[in-house]
Amino acid sequence: MKNLILLLFSLLSVYDKLHGEKSIFEPLDKVIENRWKYVDEKNRNIQHLKMLLIANPKDEVKNELLRSIYQEYSLLNFDSAFFYCSLLLKKAYKQKDLKFINEVKTKIGFLLISGGLFKEALDTLHSIKRNKLDTKLWHEYYYLLARGYFDLSDYISNEYYSPFYVRSGLAYIDSAIVYCKDSLQVFSYRGLKSIKLREFEKARVYYEKLIQNNRIDKHQYAIEASSLSFVYENLQENNLAIQMLINAAIADIESATKETIAIRILAKYCFQQGDFERAYRYVKIAHEDASIYGARQRNIQVLSILPQIEEYQLKHFMEQKKKYLFYSVIITVLILVNMVFTLIIFKQYRVLKKAKIFLKASNEQLLQINTKLHDANRIKDEYIGYFFDTISKYIYRIESYKSFLHRKVTTKQFGDIVDFIKTIDIKREKENFYRKFDTIFLSIFPHFLESIRGYFKDDNLLVTTNPEQTLSPEMRILALIRIGITENEKIAQFLGYSLNTVYTYKARIKSKLLITMDELEKKLMEISSL
Repeated sequence: MKNLILLLFSLLSVYDKLHGEKSIFEPLDKVIENRWKYVDEKNRNIQHLKMLLIANPKDEVKNELLRSIYQEYSLLNFDSAFFYCSLLLKKAYKQKDLKFINEVKTKIGFLLISGGLFKEALDTLHSIKRNKLDTKLWHEYYYLLARGYFDLSDYISNEYYSPFYVRSGLAYIDSAIVYCKDSLQVFSYRGLKSIKLREFEKARVYYEKLIQNNRIDKHQYAIEASSLSFVYENLQENNLAIQMLINAAIADIESATKETIAIRILAKYCFQQGDFERAYRYVKIAHEDASIYGARQRNIQVLSILPQIEEYQLKHFMEQKKKYLFYSVIITVLILVNMVFTLIIFKQYRVLKKAKIFLKASNEQLLQINTKLHDANRIKDEYIGYFFDTISKYIYRIESYKSFLHRKVTTKQFGDIVDFIKTIDIKREKENFYRKFDTIFLSIFPHFLESIRGYFKDDNLLVTTNPEQTLSPEMRILALIRIGITENEKIAQFLGYSLNTVYTYKARIKSKLLITMDELEKKLMEISSL
């Protein structure tokens, strides 16, 4: 809608400076902060519909679900909407239902117009035979033809062809008005016609009735508010024009609509008023929306703002260049007059530079130390908590055993004591202990096995044949080394192995390594915790 943009910004030169009225943008900025929440909500609804589509075998139910999925995507993503609409069209042809086929073609026509494929859209719509289309869709069919010609006229902006397309659009919008039975929709059609005829007072009446009615949804509100903004601009009601654009942008975001124009126009307005930071944020969102939806003409319209930004940057650069040239002359004179001071400063600079290099190296070293301390503290906290929990459970069990044995000794039930002792499975207790160790270790270092896999000739040592174990014995020894337990005696004590067994496992590790054991231990210490 190139004419809309050009006419809107003709009023901006006399509008009050933006910096005095930033408060009018605050509601929009708050909604922008949470804009992905609305998209996520729509995506969740789409996923639910897709699950229902998979679960329902009946064609009639599938058709309705495909319509719903298309409807959700129609304002969110062109390619996805087109895909599901194509599925509908295939079903329509399979059922040889002409009304169904033409209904789907109207949806495809809407998508193609929204995506900026005007020729394809008009060809598709003209291929529909009206007498084979449900009468309830006649007004929508004519409206889409009208919109296609209007948008094409705005897009090409050609003195020869544009008036022809506008006349064609007016003819079709008249037909849409004739066949439309919904009074609110008629207001929208009449408002659009009035805009094209430049009868802005009439258009104002229609659009104000529309946006005041609570029957229209947020997306429809955004469309009508944008149109009403254009009307207000042409009636020289500048404040209302900007406010309507803000309202339209808010409604677009809350309805998770990505085929939008309001925020793009606001971006250009902010740029012209010198609020470059806000202009950049808004144009970035507009470009993001256009890219997500896949609207070609919107991307072109967004990118049309960039040359203006570049022009400003060039102008700003030239001004800065003049200032730098002036400062350079002054500096040159000062250098000639104060050479001695310059030499002193230079020497001091060299000293400071060396100090800076030293400080940088120190900071990097401190950062490495802090990282290691963080890992060590994390390991310490996790394992202290784990062992306190384990010890408290064993203390509780010992108390239970003591109470049981005392009771049995008192009653001289020595046979029960013997039976009870037989139920204590030390091997199982150790396995439980090591399995818990494996679990907590891998929760701290989830990428441990993946990180060391490349240092071994094969994966045999990385996997365990015992389903009760998470880590193989060799990997458990390496895990202990990673958390700082490197002495063979402590490893043997922790794992309940003999020293010879620990030496045997380490020898097995060495035989499978592509690097030395010392190098492996260094690599182990480089593995960071999560």
